[in-house]
Amino acid sequence: MKLRLASRIVLFFVLLVAVLLGAVGALSYRSGSESLRAAVISGMLSKAVEKEAALNTWIEKGMDDIGRIARHKDVVQHAAGLVVAAPRSSEARVAYKVLLEELEPYVSSPRSDFTELFVMDAESGKVLVSTNPVEEGKSKLGHTYFDNGKVDVYLQLPYLSVDSKVPLMTVGIPLRATNGRVVAVLAAQLDLGQMSTIALRRSGLYETEDSYLINAEGFLVTQPRLIREPEVLRRRIDTEAARALVAGDNGVTLAPDYRGVPVISVYRWISSLRLGLLVEIDQAEALAPVRAFGQSLVLISTLALLVTTVLAFFLARTITRPLVTLQEKVRRFGEGNIEGDFLNFQGDEVSVLAHEFGRMSARVVERTTELAQANEALHLENSRRKRAEETAAEKTILLSNVINASPDFIIVKDKDLRTRLCNQAVGRAIGKEPEELYGKTDIENGWPHEQVKGNASKSIRGFEADDLEALAGNTVHNPADPANVGNEVCYFDTLKVPLHDAAGAIIGMLGVARDVTARKRAEEALERANRSLQIAAAVIENASEGVMVIDAKLQIESVNPAFEQITGY
Repeated sequence: MKLRLASRIVLFFVLLVAVLLGAVGALSYRSGSESLRAAVISGMLSKAVEKEAALNTWIEKGMDDIGRIARHKDVVQHAAGLVVAAPRSSEARVAYKVLLEELEPYVSSPRSDFTELFVMDAESGKVLVSTNPVEEGKSKLGHTYFDNGKVDVYLQLPYLSVDSKVPLMTVGIPLRATNGRVVAVLAAQLDLGQMSTIALRRSGLYETEDSYLINAEGFLVTQPRLIREPEVLRRRIDTEAARALVAGDNGVTLAPDYRGVPVISVYRWISSLRLGLLVEIDQAEALAPVRAFGQSLVLISTLALLVTTVLAFFLARTITRPLVTLQEKVRRFGEGNIEGDFLNFQGDEVSVLAHEFGRMSARVVERTTELAQANEALHLENSRRKRAEETAAEKTILLSNVINASPDFIIVKDKDLRTRLCNQAVGRAIGKEPEELYGKTDIENGWPHEQVKGNASKSIRGFEADDLEALAGNTVHNPADPANVGNEVCYFDTLKVPLHDAAGAIIGMLGVARDVTARKRAEEALERANRSLQIAAAVIENASEGVMVIDAKLQIESVNPAFEQITGY
């Protein structure tokens, strides 16, 4: 169903504005979304870098503190005394008490990074003194921080304690005498709560902001804020960001987190700690302003489309109203009413169109009269032409009948020696209908040209030579051309003349051939009879006997010399 002009104008403007608003809105939404995403990621990256620096600072401070304790002269001296003193001796008790008093302040201080400090025998690994009495007397042989702590300061990354089943991170360092001998091993349990606090520091801008640490195996090292059950070193995180961290990469991903919720993840691998830091925010919250912006764009675009529709409607009315009036006038004109002006509007294009249409209508009336007269003259001309064509057709039929009735061979060829017209006599001679010969040469039509039974006949090449002579502008007449017809040599009296167009140029040739075989045969028979009579006359003339020739009336016609001699006549 076709729309009216007004509807099409309104639809055009609405679609145009819709496309423009859609394109601008899409570009704006995309630009805003990318800008917001970039801003969020930039903030998250800054937060991750800040946390990474804070973690490195915290670890370095803990390492510096335990190093300072290990270098304390009284600590080394009393640890050495405790190692060599007899168990339960006064020297052992004194050394134990003094050593414990030296270690306690490093644990009890509010700013301390340690939850426990203890000294182990360098040989047996037995805990000699500890700020946690429960640990005293236990052997730490086989623990990484003990084995490596006898050599140099060593940080054992978070691990799950076999005894307490709680996460621990321990630093071991040797206590060396002035001569460099290792007298004991000092160990400190770092406060993982402080590391978790650093990891969980929030900007306060997002409700779903979360950050946590994982180790090289992907297990949680700090407790995520959005998980209630204790999962440290118990749960392995297998997300896209976690896999990238385990591979030692840094970057940003937009993928589901451990809850299956789409988040923006900024991940950084802290090589000094061999831990990975993840800072995450739910995409729904981070990109919420973009969705609000998109809704605003949709609302604004809808209002713009409504305004455009109203304006387009009024614009269409201003265009179509005069056109409808003009249409009515044109309809009346089509019915033959051509009086009066077409429109009363002034100054616009439609009025000009109506004025020009009025002028055109007057001209149409004039032209209609002229066309009627021309049509009558054309009708007369067509009648004359039709009669001429009928006469020409009758002449053509008559000429065709005359040509086909002729016993002579009549053929017309073009400049390429291809047959364009021939009569029935030619077709009968070749054994085909004349129409089958059109457009072909004599060779293609199978015109006989071979020698038959040793009788010489003119070859097709000879006939073609005559044709070419005629095409050259010369008339060629051969009174007795031999040619093979069937298995017999026949003779034809041939005439070949050039054909010219109206300008005088040669366009082909006409060939006419009459069968003169009977006449040729009679001439040949007469010639043979004459020769026979000549021979007979010579024989009679020279005969020794008398010979007398008498005609049908019994009158003497002639005698030979011998007869004259015998009779004396």
